[in-house]
Amino acid sequence: MEWIKAKYDRLLVGLFGIIALLVGGLLVSKVLGFKNSNFKTRPDPVERNEFGTDASGKKLDAARALLTQEVKVNPPKTNSLPISLFASFPVIKSTDGKLVNVLDPNSEQLRPPIANDWLYKHDLDITRTDIADLDSDGDNYTNAEEFIGNTNPRDKDNAPPFSNKVAYKECVKDPFTLKFTIDGGDKEITIRRTEPAATAFNSMVPVGGELPAERGATEMRFKLTKVERPPGMRPVAHLDDLATKDKADDYKLELGAPYPLPTLRAKVVCNLGAPEEKVVSPGEEFSFAVNPDFQFLVAKVTEEEVTLEFTPPGGTEKKTITLKLPPPP
Repeated sequence: MEWIKAKYDRLLVGLFGIIALLVGGLLVSKVLGFKNSNFKTRPDPVERNEFGTDASGKKLDAARALLTQEVKVNPPKTNSLPISLFASFPVIKSTDGKLVNVLDPNSEQLRPPIANDWLYKHDLDITRTDIADLDSDGDNYTNAEEFIGNTNPRDKDNAPPFSNKVAYKECVKDPFTLKFTIDGGDKEITIRRTEPAATAFNSMVPVGGELPAERGATEMRFKLTKVERPPGMRPVAHLDDLATKDKADDYKLELGAPYPLPTLRAKVVCNLGAPEEKVVSPGEEFSFAVNPDFQFLVAKVTEEEVTLEFTPPGGTEKKTITLKLPPPP
């Protein structure tokens, strides 16, 4: 017993060593038995990378190759001219889908009558279809009128001439009809004003004599130059209009037939601000309330146009404008 006590610690170490050998052998036998068991072999794992599966990685590599591949790019064109990819041009699409270089003077006009580059230069929105009719600076002139007048649509103090706002709206015809009523020979020719009926009157004049346009007037309007009497036909009286020296021909009044000679006046309108209309006659001076210092003189009125003369306030040069009657709608 004394020996056991003296060797106690060594005996314990040896005992634990034997136990460890037994447990290790048991585990080895278990492992060998498990490996020899009839289990299906597990397939090798799919190789992966930081972007997913290997197939995804291959697609990424292909994309990388496209980024480094040299590619030829054909730049877009406008009016057969290439648009640089290294310079910025204002390019928009027209209504038919074409690309339009706004700064190209030969490009399609997008907002007629205004040029594209004029709109761009004055910072006006060319994409608006109504930009030509807008008044961008509040001076009562549209952008189209500013373009025609070559003025700044962004400067209220820089506007087109006032006369540009005056238009011929309507030709007013005052009834006036003459009639060759009696042929009493060259010394007794009767010409009657028949219209308007309230002011009708007769004038008996010899060939070479003159007659007025209004009853009791002292100013003579017409001159009877001759009377033709063709055989078998009605006599024809020839009248010169003393008020129209530039007439190429005289008036030919056939006996018994009315000859209309309406007095023409012009209805003109000023469209600066609220429209203001005036009916004026040849030789008349007039102005509009919006600019009373601007005086016009009616030089001539026809059914198609009216001619006005004026001297701008502060100016010395007399100017003439001809306003044409707009076509019927």
